[in-house]
Amino acid sequence: MIIALLVLLPETIAALRSGPLVLGLGSTHMVLLALTVVVSSLTVVPGRATPLQGGVHLVLFAAYLELAVNP
Repeated sequence: MIIALLVLLPETIAALRSGPLVLGLGSTHMVLLALTVVVSSLTVVPGRATPLQGGVHLVLFAAYLELAVNP
């Protein structure tokens, strides 16, 4: 993993210096992305997820799919 980070570091720095980062997501999808990152970091980092936490992930995924179909 450390080797992969060292290989990708120059490309990451060049990409950040080249201009603003545009993900192509609307504001609603950006909020869902941020919420997913927070929830994932809370459940994946400790190493175990409970069924309730898995349900939260499924609800977030269902909300993303619903908003992707009906913006």
